[in-house]
Amino acid sequence: MTDEKISRDTAVLGSAYLDGSADKEQLERLLGLLRSDEGARVEFSRLVDQHATLRRMNAGCADAKLEGWRAVRRGRGGAKQAPGRTVISALGNWFAAAALLVVAAGAYFGYISQRRQPANAPTAGQEEGAVAVLRPSGEGKLRRGDDIMDVKSPVEMFPGDRITWEEGSAAIQFIGEATAVEVSGAGEGALVSGGRTKKFLLISGTARVLVASQAAGKGMVLSTPFAEAEVIGTEFAVTVGEGEARLEVFEGRVKYTRAGDGANIEVKAGQYAIAGEGIELIARPAVTMYFEAEEARLQPPMKVLKSPGAFGGGCISTDSEGQGMAEILFNVPASGSYYIWCRVLAPESWQDSFHVSMDGGTEWVFDVAEGRWSNDWQWSMLVERTGEKEKDTYYTVVRPVALQLTRGMHRVVFRGREAHTMLDRVVLTNDPDFKPAR
Repeated sequence: MTDEKISRDTAVLGSAYLDGSADKEQLERLLGLLRSDEGARVEFSRLVDQHATLRRMNAGCADAKLEGWRAVRRGRGGAKQAPGRTVISALGNWFAAAALLVVAAGAYFGYISQRRQPANAPTAGQEEGAVAVLRPSGEGKLRRGDDIMDVKSPVEMFPGDRITWEEGSAAIQFIGEATAVEVSGAGEGALVSGGRTKKFLLISGTARVLVASQAAGKGMVLSTPFAEAEVIGTEFAVTVGEGEARLEVFEGRVKYTRAGDGANIEVKAGQYAIAGEGIELIARPAVTMYFEAEEARLQPPMKVLKSPGAFGGGCISTDSEGQGMAEILFNVPASGSYYIWCRVLAPESWQDSFHVSMDGGTEWVFDVAEGRWSNDWQWSMLVERTGEKEKDTYYTVVRPVALQLTRGMHRVVFRGREAHTMLDRVVLTNDPDFKPAR
């Protein structure tokens, strides 16, 4: 296919998509072009930019026309027919369009970034003014067109602004309401739109979203390369990892739509879901359980000790190498992968390990603070030895243990290995990115 034909086909198919008249076959053809050809992506980006300008110029007429359709529908007692197509058809196209926008997003932001503009000038689509305020609490950069600025104090954001952050966190507060996106760790994202439909593209990293109660016709969308989370009023977090995006909902409920095939589910408070190629899209209970070590069933010489730095002032330890045991029983609400975190005190290399087993199976040597010995309490994820040593330090090489647990009762045992290794708290979670607060 020649470059001229690719450009012409992209223009025709892209215009149909942006006008909302494209059928499923047209959407699939356009998606194929965007995936395979850089020129098609640039042409589509130009169309998106042009379409956004036309929409702003005709916003009043469009709103009046839509209100007329709503009036007709109300007069027909809820009939779902709109000029030119049915609502069911529109929904089918929307699911396909979700995948299309994810593919095109990179090209769109790349396209607008090539347009030379004066410092701090809004890019295309920003004539209506700032829609959010970026409030940093760590190191970050904001890119607007060709201009890149270090962000150390609050700054207004416009649609098309792209941010990167290395450490700490930053909050994107939408103007005129309490809705906010808080990003943390290291990552990258872009503000797509504000106003009636607020949208933030999370390219990598973790974002926690607090959505204020929205009026009819308004909402918030958090988009990733793997799925979109669309909400009305709730609090949730999304983490984009290698090949997947994990959603966890803390309050309310979220419609989670997978890119590519448009499959979607509803995720409620206390649940999580993972979207990615070859991963079943299903809502599962989000589990995080805390256990006090001194409440475990103990076998001497494992015993309870007082420690002012421990939670509740107590912990457990054995004073005899290779002896003593602590048993914790727990009930998991759903099958899946689980991880254990322990709050430990390991001041020296000869006071830093337990034997750990689950349900009487494999017993791992748990080096609780390999290379991190300290007189302070610290959190350590359950790990196992690989049998290797680090070249420079000769420390034992370890890797996290992912526990495959079925729904129901289970039993974890900490058996004494090195004397005077102290255990304060145990956390069981099915969140691979969980980090204990203190």
